[in-house]
Amino acid sequence: MSYLDVVADALWPTRPTSWRELPARLIPVFGNIAKLTAASVAAYAITREVVDGPIDLTAALTAMLVMQASAARTVKKGLLRVVAVGSGVSLALGATYLFGMHWWSLALVVSCALVLAKILRLGDSALEMPISAMLILGQGTDVAAETRVVATLIGVTVGVLLPLVLPPSIPYRSAASAVRKVGADQRALLVKAADAMEQGPITRARVADWSDRARTLTGNIANAHDHVVKLTDVRKYNSRAMGRADIAPILTSGLHTLESCLLSLRWIFMAMEREVPAPMHPSLSNVTSRQPTVDDHAQAALAVVLRRFGECLQSFAAMVEAEANGNEEKAHEAFTKNYRRLRDARSDLSLLMDFQDPDSPQWLLRGGILPALDQALQQLDIDSRVRVRERWKASQLGRRLEKGQIGPRTNPLDRARHARMLARQLRRPAPPPTEEDFLDDDRDTQPIPVVTPEMLAAEPRPRRRLRKHRR
Repeated sequence: MSYLDVVADALWPTRPTSWRELPARLIPVFGNIAKLTAASVAAYAITREVVDGPIDLTAALTAMLVMQASAARTVKKGLLRVVAVGSGVSLALGATYLFGMHWWSLALVVSCALVLAKILRLGDSALEMPISAMLILGQGTDVAAETRVVATLIGVTVGVLLPLVLPPSIPYRSAASAVRKVGADQRALLVKAADAMEQGPITRARVADWSDRARTLTGNIANAHDHVVKLTDVRKYNSRAMGRADIAPILTSGLHTLESCLLSLRWIFMAMEREVPAPMHPSLSNVTSRQPTVDDHAQAALAVVLRRFGECLQSFAAMVEAEANGNEEKAHEAFTKNYRRLRDARSDLSLLMDFQDPDSPQWLLRGGILPALDQALQQLDIDSRVRVRERWKASQLGRRLEKGQIGPRTNPLDRARHARMLARQLRRPAPPPTEEDFLDDDRDTQPIPVVTPEMLAAEPRPRRRLRKHRR
């Protein structure tokens, strides 16, 4: 690493790794700076046109503070910041009009502002009230109190309305990419474990390292969840969200599935770490009995299962991203293929375990790996995912996606009618099961006929034969 790289890492630890990522990282920052500058200048210009006489920078300061809250992309936090700024400015104006600028008046204003912030439950915006009050106190008493009140109202209005006129961009792509990255990271760990198992015998230290890496993947899921929450907050009262589908529910359901699969993956590694033979000290080789070794065929079969498990998770995450973009056909086919390959590999591993000697102390037979795989397969079920996708599309009917549209264009009245129809269908009793309900996606399961009480009543009963007892 060169000296310039060390300096760049110190100045910008999260700097992009390529020039292509630089515009995507810098454009939002400069856009936010431009909005804050425009809000301050606009508030000051409006104050000069409205107020006669000398003015100060109260409107510009208030607009900048409120714009910081609005740029945080949460309506609740922005309203709290508006209340904090308005209350702090009003408190400072009252103290300046009654007492003037003294050290004891400053202490009184700061203490009262903090107490009032606690009473109003402003949370993270609590410090904005004393900060705003001190900024107003520091400007002196040359400007009339009425002028400061008007300037404060102008700054609050500009700070709230400007984000509505120039709304921030909605991070659809970053949220979907964060979900896809979760599946890619899980696949990388599983492929690494499969490669190590195919090369030779594994040790407990290596399996413990895999388990630690799987534990760290929980942070990636939390990061992706934060991206989805940020997406939900930005869409609130954002004019750019009009006519666009809300992809947060479909991304959240995919994250829940990936999180459940990560728990199954951690359970597999924990079972392997618990049951793999521990290293033996050379001095105890003649005293203790030789520990059982891992069966080579079972280890190779498990390596195949882990590799296909990783491919299935990666294709599932890619399918979730494609669902959010509106082009999930190819991704669904790839996931279906990988899902069936994983199920076949699980069946091969189960058959291999069945042919093992039941008395042989194999760690694969005692590790509980098959139940963890069954749990993952249940979470990744194709039909369940299709049902989740169709319900989400029904709730977003007529809205646009990144690369498509969900159904024909509709107006709010049509969407309300469709929502009432769905609610009416959910209130209806479920139809009786048919033969199709018992068919798997591979059409190998034999159908079970439906037996109704009418069929049992219509079936002729066998007659009992009376035995003639001999006298």
